Amino acid sequence: MKLKSIISLALVALILASLIGCEKKDKGGNTGVDNTTAKETSLSWAEVKATIPKDAAGKTIEIYDWNEISAVAQAKKVLDNFTKETGIKYTWTVESYDTYSTKLAARVASGDSPDLIRVREEVPSWYKYLQPITNSGYNFNDTAWDKHVMKSYTFNGKVYAANMVGSPYYSPMVTVYNSNLIEKYNLEDPYTLWKDGNWTWDKMHEIAEKFVKAAGSGYYGITTTFGEYAYSIGCPPVSFDGQKYTSNLSHAQTVKAWQYMNSAYQKGIYDKTIMDVNGMNAGKVLFGMVAEIGLRKGHFYIRELKNKGYAKAVPIPSVDGQEQYYQILAENTAYGIPQGAKNLEIAPYVMRYMLDRNNYNMSNFYYDLKEGEGSILEIVDYTRDLNKVSALTTMMWSDTTGYNNGWYCQHLLTCGTAQIKSEMDRNFTGGMKNAIELANKELSRMK
Repeated sequence: MKLKSIISLALVALILASLIGCEKKDKGGNTGVDNTTAKETSLSWAEVKATIPKDAAGKTIEIYDWNEISAVAQAKKVLDNFTKETGIKYTWTVESYDTYSTKLAARVASGDSPDLIRVREEVPSWYKYLQPITNSGYNFNDTAWDKHVMKSYTFNGKVYAANMVGSPYYSPMVTVYNSNLIEKYNLEDPYTLWKDGNWTWDKMHEIAEKFVKAAGSGYYGITTTFGEYAYSIGCPPVSFDGQKYTSNLSHAQTVKAWQYMNSAYQKGIYDKTIMDVNGMNAGKVLFGMVAEIGLRKGHFYIRELKNKGYAKAVPIPSVDGQEQYYQILAENTAYGIPQGAKNLEIAPYVMRYMLDRNNYNMSNFYYDLKEGEGSILEIVDYTRDLNKVSALTTMMWSDTTGYNNGWYCQHLLTCGTAQIKSEMDRNFTGGMKNAIELANKELSRMK
């Protein structure tokens, strides 16, 4: 994944459902599982394997992704094992993140669709290239599949993408910190604070402010995409209730969130560069809000910091005084089947094997090569069962609307605190309103 891709994944907003402060309820029927699927099962891989179509061996499945297979930890080994077990071959096609959807659209239109694709966005304008996964005839109503993911990729009662429970292909946002700087400046240890239940936004800001004062000019406490706090309180700019998208910009909680971030920004503890990877690598930044994928073994992101062994992680901080915790997803990872896929009936079996945690050596998955307390894996697994808020590319939508949520976030930090409400109102009358209207029109066409 390119740096731009990692940044854009965290620049944008969709709240999935039932959030305190900006609460939106599904209107019924949106269970995340197509109503035509069979009774829920709990099949082992051996039982699933026995149902593979008899003519599948020798066929080749094309997997479409924006990452090289070498950048996806252990993927090649797992897929090679799948071929050995089933006789089903695979190819891995890489397309640039920036042209990913347009190239897919062209291939679908020309009758040259891949068989299985990594899904880029939870938006209907993109899903017109996909087909409901249940068209394959495969029963996704099994306990192996993550119902939360399926729900978030459900439009008008039809499921367009899926992932598995406990899948290694899962990318929450985490707080990465430079352990060397924590020790050097005698700062409170974030991991200990988290384990003791004291890892909060106020505490992170307090530590960051101490660091900046001690380290001096050219050092920053935090680098981020600036929108994370709004997600943490359960009130990002846009909500989706299973039927339509609506804006939260006028909500009092949203305004309060940005006033809080604006005040912290004015103290000089935030790096003005969005996700300053160079600053993190150089030891100039203490904390970074990072997508989990950047901590995987072999991934290029914050490579120098990892090579030194200084990259440690804790979850995104909790909000002081707020009982509910919301876990931000950098990417709500899922795979889907495009229209015109030549191996429609076989594609789900590739998903079932490729996304199964049991087929991976998780102690060798992250750069720290550890399991248990203090490991990256401990932090990632902790986030799995929490209430999720997706920061995937929903309101950036630069492909179809030109709306740039990154610019919007930065602007709210640099204007005066008293002007935030009026700036939000002005923003809604412009790009965001247009983006929401376009998204809802696309959604209506899918009925």
